[in-house]
Amino acid sequence: MTATKFTCQCSRCDATGRFDRGTCFDCKGLGYVNRVNTRGLTPFILKVVYSNGSINTPRVFASTREKALMIVGRMMTIKGYTGQVE
Repeated sequence: MTATKFTCQCSRCDATGRFDRGTCFDCKGLGYVNRVNTRGLTPFILKVVYSNGSINTPRVFASTREKALMIVGRMMTIKGYTGQVE
């Protein structure tokens, strides 16, 4: 049986993607990682409205809502999606 993994804020770089003098080696600069343990982070359910009108509600574990918004925005940029995160 496979354990469920959750999208979590990177604890090493605090969701910035940078650590020490370069790219964070834990999240590879993304600011988020998929983990089994959420390590006391708060779950935020956000609403994403894409440019084609479709709606998605991702659940992200982060320390603040602003960091959760930043993580989802970064995910959308990486995948090339356009839309608005609420």
